[in-house]
Amino acid sequence: MMKIELLQESLSKTTQPIAISSANKTISWVNDAFCNLLSSDRKKLLNYKPGISKIPGWEALLGDNQSLYIETVDHTVKLIMHHSCTLESGDDTYYQLHTYIDQSEKIELSRQLGDLRNRLIDSSLRDPLTNLLNMRAIKMLLEPQIARCRRYHTPLLIVSLKPLFTVNQNQLDFHAEHIRTIAKELKGILRWADQINIDEFSNFIIVAPETDLENSYSLVNKVRMHFRHYEWLDEICFGITLCNKSDSADSLLNRAIVALKKSHSSPDRIIKL
Repeated sequence: MMKIELLQESLSKTTQPIAISSANKTISWVNDAFCNLLSSDRKKLLNYKPGISKIPGWEALLGDNQSLYIETVDHTVKLIMHHSCTLESGDDTYYQLHTYIDQSEKIELSRQLGDLRNRLIDSSLRDPLTNLLNMRAIKMLLEPQIARCRRYHTPLLIVSLKPLFTVNQNQLDFHAEHIRTIAKELKGILRWADQINIDEFSNFIIVAPETDLENSYSLVNKVRMHFRHYEWLDEICFGITLCNKSDSADSLLNRAIVALKKSHSSPDRIIKL
């Protein structure tokens, strides 16, 4: 047993919020950390008994051992882990010792780390110039699309396209500006279900679900008509392929890129494989 005064003295300087209540739950002592936790004045807390007056957060903090949310007087919501135990003083009087751990900062740090992790994952899946999904991302997304294509016997079309500029494509500023323009314009003219991606060679890859080869020319013509008045754009080459039952994401994309390369020497700049 320890006299309650000695215990209070030893706990007064700790940074962990601590309160002591009597057997009838009247608050007899709190440390500075507890006052800071509730953003409340010590005079309001001492001799406080639940039901007599309202101190935000304290009603919940007198409950069972558990983690709980409280709202302080400045309307800050905190997640607090509460633990209590019974103490016996030297004069056979019993007290309740309440200790509290503020988990809010830990939760917030975990949330920030989660957001950072998600941003890092997202940045690894996107092209830094256009913010379109890159080839790593499209391979991940294609597998369930291919599975759906097999399950429901629906077509899945892949259209690869390469813009040919009227000036030297090695002019990096020129190239970057117009690749961004094409990416933005493609988003506006294609269906909501069509996924636009880009590889490291600035080849655009369009994944068009429930689109067959017969409708592929409609897609090609829509793109060509939209970009026909851009003076800096000479031509657009297209490689078109349809998903087969035996395809994987890799084989489907490889075939689309092969078709695109062959389209450069085709009279109409279109190759279907």
